[in-house]
Amino acid sequence: AMTTEFGRFLRFETLTLFPFDRKLFDTTLMTDDEIAWVNAYHARVASELMSALENEPQRMWLAAATAPIVR
Repeated sequence: AMTTEFGRFLRFETLTLFPFDRKLFDTTLMTDDEIAWVNAYHARVASELMSALENEPQRMWLAAATAPIVR
């Protein structure tokens, strides 16, 4: 939980890990914090899933799908 001047708030917990479709991001509309959040999430996805993949093509796909987004 998090408490601010507006009250006490609960937050969401990530239950599944899968990369977002990079084509859906329009970085011209995103703040630096939003871009950083997506990049941190993708880094977590890659970190936690890479070792579970069975072959190099799968690992290459995950690496490309979780590469940092930039403006």
